[in-house]
Amino acid sequence: MKQKYLLFSIVFILVLELFQNFLLSQTFTFTAVLNLFRYSPLYFAGYILVYIFAILAIGLIPMFRSRFLYYSALFLFVISVAFNFGYIFISEKPFHLLDLNLLVNEIHIHWVHVVKEYFVSISIALILGIITVLTWIYIRRKSCIRIANSWSIALLLSFFSVLFIQYKTAATFQPPLPAMLNIPAFSFLWQSFKPYMGDRDKLSELPQRNPDFQNIVWIVDCSVNGDFISINNTDWNTTPFLQSIKNKMVNRGVVSSVTNCSATTNIFLLGLGGNSQIPDTHETLLKSPNIFTFAKRAGYKTAYLSAQSNNRKLHNFMTKYDVEDIDYFHQPLTQSERSPVLADSELARHLKTYLTHNDSSFIYVLKSGVHFPWYNNYPQNYTLNDSSQMESMGDKTTQYFNALNWKTDRFFQILFEDGTISENTLFIYTSDHGQIVKEEGNYLTHCNTHNPEIEEGKVPLFYLSDNLSTVSNYLSTVKPNNHAEIITLTLHLMGYDAPVKESFPSGFLYGHLFPKHPLHQWAIKSLHPLYVE
Repeated sequence: MKQKYLLFSIVFILVLELFQNFLLSQTFTFTAVLNLFRYSPLYFAGYILVYIFAILAIGLIPMFRSRFLYYSALFLFVISVAFNFGYIFISEKPFHLLDLNLLVNEIHIHWVHVVKEYFVSISIALILGIITVLTWIYIRRKSCIRIANSWSIALLLSFFSVLFIQYKTAATFQPPLPAMLNIPAFSFLWQSFKPYMGDRDKLSELPQRNPDFQNIVWIVDCSVNGDFISINNTDWNTTPFLQSIKNKMVNRGVVSSVTNCSATTNIFLLGLGGNSQIPDTHETLLKSPNIFTFAKRAGYKTAYLSAQSNNRKLHNFMTKYDVEDIDYFHQPLTQSERSPVLADSELARHLKTYLTHNDSSFIYVLKSGVHFPWYNNYPQNYTLNDSSQMESMGDKTTQYFNALNWKTDRFFQILFEDGTISENTLFIYTSDHGQIVKEEGNYLTHCNTHNPEIEEGKVPLFYLSDNLSTVSNYLSTVKPNNHAEIITLTLHLMGYDAPVKESFPSGFLYGHLFPKHPLHQWAIKSLHPLYVE
């Protein structure tokens, strides 16, 4: 039968789709699809027709007469299938536009980490892609059917049907659609929903008095769960040096990060966010004067020391306009500065050198941190001194604790190795988000856009200085619960009238920080079970 290989091609596509839907059965069932369309049977019929037509159109690809059309479509299909299954294997969730946003902002910084941590999942996804290639090559060689190139219109119609669905739903449509068409549709629509990247507004505000500190240093770590550092929990001996200088700090304990992802938290801090930016529907965080502009107006030199990016690449929603107000811009230059093991040690030394040769500065320090894979952040065979403690923990927890000790505690040990804190300088330390640390299963450690765990938002917050009275007096009226206090305190210490803002909910935002459409979802995840979202 001449048509048997055409039928085989269509059945193969259908099997791949059914396998994908099986993997996602815990997050989106057929019943959920029916409930979504329960008031719109006509729309449901349209969705089913688009889905079936798309599978049929994709099944025609091995039969295209034109080799160019065949190989182009094969390449697009394999890339989409491998990417889609890779994401599902890693997160156990479907891929959405918001995930594409996060990838665009973060992947050039953390792609090596992603490959190392999820090597098995990515390998299985690539194997599926290879199986797809071999299957289609086999079908094309065995089949004597070659259809006219004009049949490619069916594939284009399928793509535009999927694109239309995603466009009408602001790229939030959740029921399954073929990955070969859905992922390109997300990429096509991303340009319509990407955030503002232009110049910032001019600053009109003036400081009302002289600054309280000669230097203010923001130290923003990465992936540090506040529950696991010694100053917050003496059961863990992860940060003994910090514990030894606890009398020189105002420790706010475990607070909530403003979001559960690096880019969104950092732009909230950089853009001086407040309650009205949760979420930021008007993109004020991207348009209003940033912290460097305020610092320069207050008479400070400005410095940005990053251990995360290099080659003048900007991330965390930063643009070239943000750099205009930065007097000293540093990214890793040497091999050791770029090494995950040595990056934070080198950064601490660089910060010390900067403070030695400069005064009256506001410094934004972005640490490399303990981003997954955790074993990548410390020397091979390195382990905490407390062996009895380590014996009671699993491999992943041990890796995370080793990383905290080597990257976080060691940073401060190098910074204050002479036992003194720089005179008239305030160090403000926190992390961009928390971290899920579990022994079993595949999971995203942070940045989950649906149903995140509270550990993703648990971060440390403390202040270090040789003169803490000014800080203590200000904070005595502020309940510690969120990153936002860093912003109001810093502006106050710079000499601006920055009254204590109303208390934030004790939780973090997940989903869209910059929603462009009413369908773009966001929510607050509480750190306390009694808080009702």
